[in-house]
Amino acid sequence: MLPSWYEGCPNVILEALACGRPIVATNVGGIPELLNPTAMPFARLVAPHDPAALASAIVDLLGQSWDPSEIACHATRTWDDVGRELNELLREVHARWLRQQAPLES
Repeated sequence: MLPSWYEGCPNVILEALACGRPIVATNVGGIPELLNPTAMPFARLVAPHDPAALASAIVDLLGQSWDPSEIACHATRTWDDVGRELNELLREVHARWLRQQAPLES
């Protein structure tokens, strides 16, 4: 469950899918983008600041039986993807830092 009011690209959504767990989250930030249409039977997105909708979605998902392997096969990103993206980002930041450290030519 991720009842955020604001959110970027939360890893907890990816982790839940990879672990085969259903998801209840608010429909904010990058959350909807992480849930491809095939994952939607396992996820409920609700409006932020709506505790009644959040409670209803939780009750709905808890009232069902889930096959973790069925949910996990809908994960859109792997840990290899996450590691590769992080490596690229760190290399880019490091290269930018090195350019800023270079002495100015006169």
